[in-house]
Amino acid sequence: MKPVFQTRKGSDGNCLAACLASILELPLEKVDFTANGEWLAKTQEILKPFGFFYLGVAIDKHITLMAMPENYCVFVGDTIRTKDTGLLHCVVGRLVMEDKNTMLRFVTAHDPLGENSGWLSELKPKELGFLIPINPHLTGALQ
Repeated sequence: MKPVFQTRKGSDGNCLAACLASILELPLEKVDFTANGEWLAKTQEILKPFGFFYLGVAIDKHITLMAMPENYCVFVGDTIRTKDTGLLHCVVGRLVMEDKNTMLRFVTAHDPLGENSGWLSELKPKELGFLIPINPHLTGALQ
């Protein structure tokens, strides 16, 4: 993971694009987009040439999630400034197992807004976003 910082804030912000660029270790320009309310379709369109799609998993009190530790993913959630506005923020995170019999702990690896974004790290994310290979054979993931 190579940290990339967002260049726009607010409802037209590009925190998700900065997270994707960070995880893929690409320049922001390669994955930046303006969503206009169609963020998921734009994300899939941006990731497809790189051999990935975005899988979002909503987190609520009834979900049990098991994943390989140390993989980077996107955490989507509240910040101090946005928690009452409905606007969410994305950071790069890791899912860490406390031990082999314990569920996951959420660890922020990189905040594309910088150190003082107000990311509410004491809360778990509302969504986790994973980059999944479209066809592992074509990407070389299974070779």
